[in-house]
Amino acid sequence: MFSSQLEVGCCSSVCHKNYVPVCGSNGDTYQNECYRRQASCKQQRLISRVSDGPCSTGECVPGSTQC
Repeated sequence: MFSSQLEVGCCSSVCHKNYVPVCGSNGDTYQNECYRRQASCKQQRLISRVSDGPCSTGECVPGSTQC
């Protein structure tokens, strides 16, 4: 069950604005790890970190239907 994987209070956490990009399993680049976790919580689905840095453009992200 997805809800058991969420951190308590993750949707209401305040993220710092430092740009340390991470690539999510949905193919989106997040400003930092906190924003990725927050998006996962708000969308109520697991978005894991695929890699540090922005997602590559024009390439498929493993496990994603977006290329």
